[in-house]
Amino acid sequence: RREEPNIIVDTVIPIDQAAERLTRRICIYFHSNRSYKNELVHLKELLRQSSANGQGGANVMMVVQGQEYAVRMKVNGLGVKVEANLASRIGTILNNPNACKLFGPVPVKNNRNQSGTRQPHIAREQVPCLSTDTHADKDLCVDV
Repeated sequence: RREEPNIIVDTVIPIDQAAERLTRRICIYFHSNRSYKNELVHLKELLRQSSANGQGGANVMMVVQGQEYAVRMKVNGLGVKVEANLASRIGTILNNPNACKLFGPVPVKNNRNQSGTRQPHIAREQVPCLSTDTHADKDLCVDV
C-alpha cells in the first residue's frame, strides 16, 4: 500500500508580493519595424529608478522581434526591483500592454543518469515571440 502524499510548505508568499519576490527575469519586447527613440528615454529612466543598486534583483532581457527572427540581448550590470505594476508601466511607455513579461525561477526536471541516480537538469526557458507571422522561426526565441 502506498503512503498518503504529503506536501511540506516552508514559505507562504502573499499574492500581492509574488511578482516582487519570485521574478528572476524581465523580458521587454520591441518590434523591429518600429522606432522607439522617445520611448527608450523614458524606459531608461524607469529602469534606473527601479534599479536594485547591487542588491540582486531581476535580470533584464530585451527582445527585438522581426517577422522571421528574434534577437535577444541581456542588459549587463542591471538588476531591477520588481514592483507589482512594473510590467504595466513598461507597457504604457512602449504603448503595448504585452511589451513586458515577468519570468520566475526556471523549473528543474529530475533526470536519471546512466547509473540510475537522479541528476538535476535545468529546463530550457521558452520566451514567447510576439510575431504574428506564422512562418517566423519560434525556436529563435528559446533561451539556451
